[in-house]
This record gives sequence, structure tokens and C-alpha cells, in this order.
Amino acid sequence: MAALVLLRITVGWHILYEGLWKYEQDNFTADNFLSRASGPLADLYQDKIVKDFEWRKALNKDWNLEELDRYYNRFLSQVQLDDAGRNLAERALAARKQNVAQTLDNADNNKLLQEYFRQWDQLREKRDLLNSGKGDTSFDRERLWEAQQKLRAEARPYLAPLEAQHEGLREDLMRTLPPEQRDRKIRPQWGEIVKDNDLLVTYLNIAIGACLILGLFSRLAALGGGLFLAIIVAATWQWPGYYSPPLHPAQGHSLFVTKEFVEMMACFALAAIPTGRWGGLDFFIHYGLVRPLLVEKD
Repeated sequence: MAALVLLRITVGWHILYEGLWKYEQDNFTADNFLSRASGPLADLYQDKIVKDFEWRKALNKDWNLEELDRYYNRFLSQVQLDDAGRNLAERALAARKQNVAQTLDNADNNKLLQEYFRQWDQLREKRDLLNSGKGDTSFDRERLWEAQQKLRAEARPYLAPLEAQHEGLREDLMRTLPPEQRDRKIRPQWGEIVKDNDLLVTYLNIAIGACLILGLFSRLAALGGGLFLAIIVAATWQWPGYYSPPLHPAQGHSLFVTKEFVEMMACFALAAIPTGRWGGLDFFIHYGLVRPLLVEKD
């Protein structure tokens, strides 16, 4: 029993630290990792889980202006500015929005973006053909995957000036604060967390890891940890009959069973065992609350 409790705490610490590290990052996203998914679930990741696989939002003027407004409103909801500071903040927002509009309204840029998205449309048509069974070989999948990754990378020169405006707004707004307050973190609000996969995963990692360490709702937490790891495993698994990009040398060498797969199976095993009752807060919940209620019913 002691070994299983130690296993639960060890896995819990790993998941908790993952969440805390993500929490400390200003703009954490798993999109770059998940966008490299291959196998039969690649389309699901690209269309449903990755927020902007083809960069159609990030290169859209309205979306960028809305994002600037969203951060501006989040900032104002968490700080107190005097009239002079608020005036500076409003001017900073207006300047950044003007810069974004000028970049995306530029005729030459529009032509480049139209050609860029035309290439995405062609790749989507090719993907649909492969999914219908026409030319669906591992080699065809490999060529499609490599073309998608190359096209995503080619967006960097288009994205960089827009990302600079978002980062610039954050810096401009921080400069409206007194020097001693400029290191503070502007955290997302709960309404934003439930709508953003990256934020939701971050807070779930923290909650799952803490519950596993404390032995609180340990079986449910272990199940949640297993499902979280299953998303990672499914994105990187070497699916038979499908093209899978080579693993980084630092990940070692494996066939089907990776380090993440082992930890996933450990979580599912812990979900079937009441380790929280053996060494954790579940002991008090079970014997102090649940069991007396069951005895009363009998």
C-alpha cells in the first residue's frame, strides 16, 4: 500500500509542477506541440483542439482588434489607474489597434495572405481526398504532414509584427503603473479560463496534481490525469499504418510504449485503487462522512 501511495504522490507532483510552470508563463500554449499530431486523430487535433492551426484567426484584423480590447479590459479590471494613467492606456490601445489595422489592410500584405490561405485550401482538399481513401498511403500522409508543418512555419513573418503589437500593448499598459507595480501578473478571469483550452488545462493540471498529492478525491484525480496524458499520447503515438514523425533523440527510443504512456497507465491503475483512503484526505471523507451515511441507510 505504501508503494502505491508513493506512486500517487510522485505522479501528482509531476502533474502539479507542469501546471505551475504553465501558470507562470505569460502566453503558454500547447498548440505548437499538438499541431504536430499525426495518425488517425490528426484531423481532430487540427480542427477541434488546436485553436488556430491554419493561422486564420491570428492573421485576421477583427480577431486581433478583439484580442487587444480583451487584454485592455482585463488589465483595467485588475489595476487602479488615475485619470492621467487611464488616458495613457486609452492612447496606447488606440495606437496598437491602428498599427494592426495598417498592417492587415495593406494591399500588398493582403495579396500575400490570400496566396498563403489559398495554399491552405489546397492542402485541405488534399486531406479530404486522403480521408476518402484516394491515394491514402503512409507516404502520402507523410508528404501532407510535412507540407502542413512547412506552411505553418511560413506564417512567422506575417505573425511577428502582429504579435509585436500585442506584446507592445502589454508593455505600454504596464508603464502606466508605478514602478513598484510593473512586475505584477495580469491573470485571466474565470470566464476566459473555461473558454480557453490552454488556460483550462493549466488549472486542471494544478488541481489534479494537488489532489493526487493530498489524496483528495484521488481516484477521480487519477482518472483526470490519465485522460490528460491520453491526449498527449494520442498526439505522439506511433500509430500502425500511419506516418509518424521521428521522435527527438532526447525522448529515447520506443515502440508504442513511451514515457507518457507508462505514466498514463499508472494514472488509470491509481483510478481503480482507493489509495487516498490509505494515505490521504480521502480517509477522513470516507470514514468520517461517507461510511456513517451508508450505515444510517442500512
